[in-house]
Parts: sequence; C-alpha cells; structure tokens
Amino acid sequence: MKDTKVQRMGAKIMFNINSLKEYIVDILLMRKDPLSFKTAEFCKRNFNRVRSTLSHILYELRKVKNGFGKLKNDVLFVLGLKTKTIGTKYSKINYF
Repeated sequence: MKDTKVQRMGAKIMFNINSLKEYIVDILLMRKDPLSFKTAEFCKRNFNRVRSTLSHILYELRKVKNGFGKLKNDVLFVLGLKTKTIGTKYSKINYF
C-alpha cells in the first residue's frame, strides 16, 4: 500500500518536472501557441487555487496598508504634530 503511494507521488513529480521543462523550452524558443495553450490549461485546472491565493494576497496587502496608516499616525504623534485619538469618539479635544 505504501509503495504504491510513493510510486504515484514519484510519477506525479516526474510528470510535473517534464511539463515544466517543456514549458521553459516553449518560452525560450518563443513558441506562442503551445505556451498560450499550456498557460490556459494550467489556469483552468488551478482556477480555485489561483483565485484563493490572489484573494489572500489582496487581504494581506490591505492589512499592510492599514498598518502603514497606523504607523504614520504614531510617527506624527511622536513628533507632536497630531494628538492621540484612541478611545475617543470624536477627534476634537473639547467637543462640548
């Protein structure tokens, strides 16, 4: 049982390596038709994986953007150019 799993995994790895070699050769020799066909087939096979990876990347970029915004506010506070507004409902110091 274990040997068949190892053999199947080895066969899949060899198939992927050979496919990658052919793909690189197509890129180097500027063969446009096989290259576009292989790329389209790859995208069709891995659509959900590519979509989830891209959505995760966008999610992380949003978090980085928010982090840089908070960093900017912290730097402005340290320099004395902005007051801290954490825990306050309004940004004005004396609302009433």
